[in-house]
Amino acid sequence: MRTNCPNCSNRLVVDDAKVPATPFMLKCPKCQGMVKVPGRGAQPAAPAVPAPSPPPAPAPAQAAPPSPAPPPAPAPAAPAPPSPSLPPAAPAVSAPPSAPARVAPNGGAAAKALVAFPTPEMTATMSSVLGRLGFAAEPLDSVDDKILRLQQGDYAVVVSARNGVPDDRNVYRMIQTMPLEIRRRLFLVLVGDDVQTGEGTQAFALLADLVVQSKDAPSCDRLLAHTLMERKRVYQTYWDAEDRKLEGKL
Repeated sequence: MRTNCPNCSNRLVVDDAKVPATPFMLKCPKCQGMVKVPGRGAQPAAPAVPAPSPPPAPAPAQAAPPSPAPPPAPAPAAPAPPSPSLPPAAPAVSAPPSAPARVAPNGGAAAKALVAFPTPEMTATMSSVLGRLGFAAEPLDSVDDKILRLQQGDYAVVVSARNGVPDDRNVYRMIQTMPLEIRRRLFLVLVGDDVQTGEGTQAFALLADLVVQSKDAPSCDRLLAHTLMERKRVYQTYWDAEDRKLEGKL
């Protein structure tokens, strides 16, 4: 499999035999940036080639200046009407600082996210992060109901821990047994003390889409938003084809 680094355009080559079915992250040896690489189920979309700008229009030819005419006789000046008073100009308002883009739908029902942690503190922290990105975050309070909805593909994002979770609430293990067509549409974030934030190799080894160190969880908005949008860019064509196939249009 071949792909290009979006930061420095360096060409990256991965042995096809080592490419997994799910997307994973690579570190570019040239710029040290992280590159999201799709699995065998999809090919990365080709970068858009900007259309060439049209050539500038030729300047119009200047006409020869007309011959000077004799000046007209001066006419008596009429009194100018009084000009209305104008309101003072409004002061300029500076733009607010940029914030992470909302990656969930802004109109209608928000995309759902399942937050499953053994501690209420981390559940509240990640629910707040997902809420700022536009997701409707739900805690794992009713286990049977949430697990059934998870298996039916009702959640777009799942944030969980890998260790220290009781077996009957270990969502991470349950996701590993899900059918591939449902797993491909699910964005899995693992949070823990044993991972390094944004490390693609660890995410690939743990079959996750993103890993976050516990201490970085409250401020992982931008990384999560960027990774979600990159995954959508890579998989959107594949998802659209699957939807058309289910609707009998393909």
